[in-house]
Amino acid sequence: MDTLNLDLETYKPDLREEHTGTVLLYIGPVRVNNDLKEFLTLPEDLGRKIVARVGPPYPDQERVIKGIYPGVEFVSYQDEKEMATLMANSDVIVTPLSLITLLRANACGTPVAAYPSFVFAEYIVDHLNGVMEEDLAMAVVNAANLDRQKIREYTEDL
Repeated sequence: MDTLNLDLETYKPDLREEHTGTVLLYIGPVRVNNDLKEFLTLPEDLGRKIVARVGPPYPDQERVIKGIYPGVEFVSYQDEKEMATLMANSDVIVTPLSLITLLRANACGTPVAAYPSFVFAEYIVDHLNGVMEEDLAMAVVNAANLDRQKIREYTEDL
């Protein structure tokens, strides 16, 4: 696990604060790609959608996206502590773009929802630390109900 730089002291469930409603988090670049599009087109009633930018902001693109999807929020983070706090306070990480993002989210006790992928198949234990389904909305619903403590314990045992 050391080779993945998974810092269980930074990424931890203790950062979670009480909140109402479901918070969905996408972490990645703000540019046209299938993962971002799939996240943005999830039904509004699934929860509050937050996009954590990776890389530079693209104000014009964000303005266009907000014009089409007015409920989406864009946030930046300065360091790993801020990213860990974002992850811990999210209810589901949707379509993680990398294995390290998946594992950091799980270290915070946060489940992931994704399309079936051979990249994540070894690490997502279905309905334990995440859900992979062809229907991404259903994956989100199912992931949001997973036990956060069990997710953290799973990650500690890797």
